[in-house]
Amino acid sequence: MMEFKIKSKLAFRKIDGIFFIVDAEKETLHELNDMGSFIWNLIVKKRNSEEIIKKISEEFEVSDSQAKKDFNSFIDKLKDKGLVQ
Repeated sequence: MMEFKIKSKLAFRKIDGIFFIVDAEKETLHELNDMGSFIWNLIVKKRNSEEIIKKISEEFEVSDSQAKKDFNSFIDKLKDKGLVQ
């Protein structure tokens, strides 16, 4: 079970169900897709990895193994961009 910390000094806003993240330090804007926005919202609400994977499986009607794969892929991308720790 893992918890994630959002990088400080990020600005993010949800517009029409989609999250936009601004990293002023790197001068970058990130637009998340539906699943990315869903996961980001749960990270913001301080849900741990097990809770998020379960909710992905329920929301997107995929197997637990597929939800875990999608979640890990998304988290790896966030980490690569320095948006979460």
